[in-house]
Amino acid sequence: MNFLLNMLGAGGIAGIAVVLINAVVNRRKLGAETSTLSASATETITRAASGVLHESREDNKRLREENVQQESRIDVLEAEVRELKLERQESRRVLQMHAAWDALAIERVREAIPPITLPDAPPLTPPTLERLNRGDV
Repeated sequence: MNFLLNMLGAGGIAGIAVVLINAVVNRRKLGAETSTLSASATETITRAASGVLHESREDNKRLREENVQQESRIDVLEAEVRELKLERQESRRVLQMHAAWDALAIERVREAIPPITLPDAPPLTPPTLERLNRGDV
């Protein structure tokens, strides 16, 4: 009976030893697999981040180029607006001089003997959009 107990005891100890050795080996395998997975995940994340960074840089470069083009276009438009304002001011000055001359000419024509009648002078400026929309033209 002693022999049987010794056998079971030795078997139990051997079983426990096998379980412990197996756990240590599996743990090392798991650690190696985890390290491999971690490295793979890190590489994937790094590649993805690099791609996103590259796209962001390209977008930023494209947007900067578009911004330069837009600023150039704005400069052109602002120059055109300044030119149109000057033309409008000059047109008003010329129209004012012409209106004064027309008034003088109309007065002299009306003072003529025999009297000459003329209809009222047409407007010197084109109608505004508001007048066009109302139909006052």
